[in-house]
Amino acid sequence: MITPEMSASLRELIGILYETASNPESWRCFLDAATHYFGAQGANLLHLDSAHPALSASLLTGFDPVSADVQQRYRQQQVPLPGEDPRIAYSLKFPNMPFRCADVMPVEKFHATRVYREFLQPSGIEHSLMVQYSDVPEVFAGLALLRGPAQAQFNDADVAALGALVPHLRRATAMRQRLDLLERQAQGGLQVLDALPIGIVIVHPCGRVEFANAAANTIFALNDGIGVVGDRLAGRRRRDADGISVALRRVGCDGGHQAMRLERPSGGTDFQLLITRLGEPEGMLATHRFQSQPRLTVILCNPDDRIETNPQVLQRLFGLTATEGRVLARITAGRSPDEVAADLGVGIVTVRSHLSALFAKTGANRQSELVRKVLRSPAGLS
Repeated sequence: MITPEMSASLRELIGILYETASNPESWRCFLDAATHYFGAQGANLLHLDSAHPALSASLLTGFDPVSADVQQRYRQQQVPLPGEDPRIAYSLKFPNMPFRCADVMPVEKFHATRVYREFLQPSGIEHSLMVQYSDVPEVFAGLALLRGPAQAQFNDADVAALGALVPHLRRATAMRQRLDLLERQAQGGLQVLDALPIGIVIVHPCGRVEFANAAANTIFALNDGIGVVGDRLAGRRRRDADGISVALRRVGCDGGHQAMRLERPSGGTDFQLLITRLGEPEGMLATHRFQSQPRLTVILCNPDDRIETNPQVLQRLFGLTATEGRVLARITAGRSPDEVAADLGVGIVTVRSHLSALFAKTGANRQSELVRKVLRSPAGLS
C-alpha cells in the first residue's frame, strides 16, 4: 500500500524521471533519488537495443569502483545468457511486472546460482527489486534497486511503488530514445553538409545564420565581400549588404530562388550565391504554429577555389589505374596536360596516352566532358 507520504515522494521521483527525457544526464539524478526513495544501496539502469546499438546505455550508482568493474563484466552477459540469471529470465517472461528475488525462486536455491555466487554476493548485493519494462523483443530495458545483506528485503509496498513508476519509465525512455534518434539524424545531416566542397548556409529571412558549413566559414574567413556580422549574413559593401537583405526577404516571402554575384574587394573572381527556401516543417507543432518561420539555404561558391578530387576514389569509381586516377584528379583541378606531365615527372606523350584511356573508360569525348562527368559523380563531393 502506498501511503500519502510515499505518494508525495513518488511524485517528486516521477518529476525527476521526466527530466531525463530532455536531459540524459538526469538519469544519474533519478537513480540516486530512486536509491534514496527505496532505501536501497544502489541502482542499475540497463537499456540494450539490438536494432540501434548506439542507443544502448547502462548506468550504475551506489557501488565502489571495484564492484562497478564486476558489474560491467557481468552486464555484458546478462541478456545474451538469460539462463545464467534467473532474474533476467523472469523479467523477460513477465515484462512491466516488478518482482523480488524471492518471487523468482526460494532464497536457498537462488543462493546456489552462479549469478549470486560470482557476482551479487562478491558485490555486497543480497536483495533485488527489478522490472523489465520493454515489450519490444529487440530491446531490454531494466531497472534494478539493490540492497545489501544488512538491509531488510524489499516489501510489498516497494513492489507497488515500483509498479507505479513503470508507465512513467516507459514514457520517459521512449521520449529519450526518440530524441536520441532525432539528434543523431540531425548530427549526421550536418556532418554531410559540413563535408561538401561548396558553402552551405542556413539562414532566416532576417539574415540570422543558423548554420554554416566548413566551406562557407572558409569563405567568411577571407573577409573579402561577404561574412557574418554579429549573427547576420551580410555583404561587406553597403550595396551588397542591401542586395543580400532584399533577396533573403523576397525568397522568404515568395519562395523561388535568387541568384547573385558579389564583387570582392581583393579583386578576385566574384562570389556566386544562390538563395532558396527550405521546405516547411511537418508534424502537429508545425501545423498549429501561430506564424510560419521559413528558413533559407544560401549556396555560396568561390570560383577561385581549385577543385580537389581523391585519385583513389576516381580509380574505384571509373575503373582506372593508379596513374590514371592521379592524371584525372589533376585535369579535374584545372591543370593542363603539360602541367600534369610536369607534376608527375612524365612526358606529354605519356599524359596524352592516359587521357585517351580515360576517354575510353568514362565514355567522354572531350576534356571538358571528362571533367563534367567527374563533377557529377560522387567523386565531386569527396
